[in-house]
Amino acid sequence: MRSVWRTLPDDVISAIGRAPKIGRPRWLELAAEVAKAPSQLAVVRETLSGDKVRSQISDVRFQLVLSALSTVKAPAENVALDLVASGGDSLGKAVFGNREIKLKVDAASASEFAAFFKAELPDLMKRFEASRRER
Repeated sequence: MRSVWRTLPDDVISAIGRAPKIGRPRWLELAAEVAKAPSQLAVVRETLSGDKVRSQISDVRFQLVLSALSTVKAPAENVALDLVASGGDSLGKAVFGNREIKLKVDAASASEFAAFFKAELPDLMKRFEASRRER
């Protein structure tokens, strides 16, 4: 269990609790997942921050954390998605990398798409934040 204590911060261990029915191998699995990608601690903390999660018993909190980590996978490097209008015309590409997202829009549609995207971005951010809170 020392490797768990070395890998997981005290606040995370305390927030999960003892989780007596989980067992040592599953704690080691959780620590290994976090060790592979320390940025996953943000997902762990986000999962544990919800009121619904805090009211659960420690075994359930552990399961929710492990489940959240297994569903969050880093996107493959530079996965491209064609942006196609309903009529079949290509408007550009969205390129998803591990650390950034790039939108490349054809010159003919760029100014119109930019205006649309700027108008929709605040609502998109609200939906994104709401989805993060629901996890």
